[in-house]
Amino acid sequence: MKTEDKFRVIKSGLLCSNKAEKRWYNYCLRECEPYIIIETKGKKAIVKWDSISFSPDLDSLFIDNYDYIRQKLTTILERHANGSRVKYAMTPLFITCSNIHIDSASDIAEEIHGLIINVLSLG
Repeated sequence: MKTEDKFRVIKSGLLCSNKAEKRWYNYCLRECEPYIIIETKGKKAIVKWDSISFSPDLDSLFIDNYDYIRQKLTTILERHANGSRVKYAMTPLFITCSNIHIDSASDIAEEIHGLIINVLSLG
C-alpha cells in the first residue's frame, strides 16, 4: 500500500479542508481503511485516528486491545518526538497526538496506520 493511501494531510484553517476530510472519510469507509488525518499549522501538526470508518462490530476488538494500542502508541511517539513534548489523548476508538513537529507527522501517521491494521488482524 502506498503511503498516500494511509492518511491525508489537511492544512488547518483552509476552507477546502472539510471537503478534503469528507472525501478521505468516504474513501476510508469504502475501502475499510483506518481514518487517519494530519492537521498542519505552521511547523506543528496533529495526528488523529478515529474508528468511525469501521463497523461498530469492531469496537470490542479495539476495546479489548486498548492497553496494547496505548503501549505501542507510546513507543511510536517516543521514537519520533525529535525533542518535542508530544501530547496524546486516546480512548479505544480514537487517538489524537498533538505538538508534533511537522517533519515527524507522516512517520507517526504511517506507524499508527500499521498499528491499527495489526489490531484488526487480531480479530
